Amino acid sequence: MIVVLTISKLSAWHRTLLVDIHKSIIASIESYEHIWFSIQRMKMFLQTSSCY
Repeated sequence: MIVVLTISKLSAWHRTLLVDIHKSIIASIESYEHIWFSIQRMKMFLQTSSCY
């Protein structure tokens, strides 16, 4: 009985850990995309401003 409780607690902890890791990976990917789009926007702005 005690062993089952320990395993269930462990699996729940692992689940929350995996969810946290998954969320942090998604957040880092989103921030990377945001940075990339900002750089692209800056490039476009510089190209259009240099044309005039």
